Amino acid sequence: MSDGNTLTTTEFDLMRPALEALLGDWQQRDCTSFDDAVRAGCSSGEPEAMLSIWDEMPAIDSKKAVSALIEIEAATKMHLPVALIRSGGYDTLPELIDDLFPKVRARCYDPAPSTMVSPTISKHTRSRSLQVRA
Repeated sequence: MSDGNTLTTTEFDLMRPALEALLGDWQQRDCTSFDDAVRAGCSSGEPEAMLSIWDEMPAIDSKKAVSALIEIEAATKMHLPVALIRSGGYDTLPELIDDLFPKVRARCYDPAPSTMVSPTISKHTRSRSLQVRA
């Protein structure tokens, strides 16, 4: 393929459980929601009501999702454009997986069914031709 993606859809399907585990590890390592980060920095006497302004922030913003895409690229050896990431991010890891994995899979290729090509000689013309048999 011209974009360098040599993973078949079957290979992607077989890799999917490992990719999901990889992203689970990535989430634990790299994704702390903004609210969790602020709560961790607050002293125990501060009210959490002050955090409500951030309630609408996605847990995995689109910039963090790019780092997940880099993890997938490394595991699959595929070139994956940033445009695959949904603008605005994702509320949960399953939401990211449900959106991103079909897009990655669509960039894989399906090998064509094998066809046999055999030379034949016509009795009438004595010329050679090729016949394709599926």
